[in-house]
Amino acid sequence: MEHIFVITNRHKDPDLCVTGQIENLIKKHGKKCTVQVKESGSFKPGQYTDGTRIPEDADCVLVLGGDGTMLQAARDTY
Repeated sequence: MEHIFVITNRHKDPDLCVTGQIENLIKKHGKKCTVQVKESGSFKPGQYTDGTRIPEDADCVLVLGGDGTMLQAARDTY
């Protein structure tokens, strides 16, 4: 795996502390990391993921959130 795409639920990691640690770890190992974070107004209400934003070259999707975020990510990557 060379490119890991991280989807973060801002309600679960409000200061992006865990997200940043994961991103740094991935990059420390020489891999590419792209992080998708819902910003105010960037998605529909109640939506935390957007399948159109997943890079074509992503080898893996890592989801940081709860059940709803995981289910949305699963639908978006199908």
